[in-house]
Parts: sequence; structure tokens; C-alpha cells
Amino acid sequence: MNKLASFVLTCTVLLPALSACNKVSDDPTPTPTSPDYLTSHSWKLVSVIGTFDVKPPITKDTFSDLKPCQKDNFLKFSPDHTVVYDNGPTKCNPAEPQQESGTWAFSNGGQQLAMTLGGQNAFPAPVYIKELSATTLRLSYTTVLGNIGSQDPTLYSATVEQTYMAQ
Repeated sequence: MNKLASFVLTCTVLLPALSACNKVSDDPTPTPTSPDYLTSHSWKLVSVIGTFDVKPPITKDTFSDLKPCQKDNFLKFSPDHTVVYDNGPTKCNPAEPQQESGTWAFSNGGQQLAMTLGGQNAFPAPVYIKELSATTLRLSYTTVLGNIGSQDPTLYSATVEQTYMAQ
């Protein structure tokens, strides 16, 4: 193929195809942001993994230790930065309220989630957002557990990772 034919082929076939890729879409649907993902669903806890800093470190699935009445609870975040913790269809203690309200906010450039329930911090330490998508919310925090016994003054900690699925 000579150079002129190659040039014409490029101008008539390839350039229009490439420029079509650069067209602004007429689709008005915006890409969801983290608050959009967080507030568009209720979130149900599906996994809790604790890694304890003893020697050697121990990793334990603590979700399996929860009672069935704890596994059906869920969180609902609202765009106005309120959050509701709901005890789900089966409450462990009938005297507990069905719901508890609080607030939520992103911090540290959207890398952390702060949450209060009943006027108190919902988590014992800063909570890092490991994943936030349309279907998954994965949080991680480290908490000090204390010492094991009177003979060991070392303060031990655990890193807890909680995974929630959109409902």
C-alpha cells in the first residue's frame, strides 16, 4: 500500500473512530462517590476477623462467635450524615430498642469513617476504610486489649477487620 493510500485510510476510517471515543457522553448518570455508595444501601455485617498481637500472632474469625440474633443487625447511613443501627428481625434482648441513631463522617481525606451511636463513639479506635463499593464495606481498626495477667505488664492489641454487604 502506498503512503497516500495509507494516509487516506487513516483519515477516513481511523480518525473518525478515534474521535468518537473522545465524544462527551450524553448519559447524565454520574459515577457514584464514596458517600453515594455508603448511603444507597443498608449494610449487614458478614465477617469479623481479629488478629491479636501475641507471640506468635493469632488470627481468629470472631463472626462465628456471634449469636444469630446479632448476625441479622444492620446499619443504614443517610446523606444527611445520620446513621441508624437496627437490631434486625430477631433481637437478643427484647428490652433493647429496635434502633439506635447517631452520626457519621468521612475523615482523613475519605480514608477513615467516624461514627457515633447514642452520643458515643461506635468504635474504640480510628476506623480505616479498606474497601467501599456498591456491594462491600470493609473497615479496619486496632484496639488495645490490655495485659494478659498480673505477671505480664505488656499491653496487647488486636486489629479487627469487619466486612459488611449491601442489602
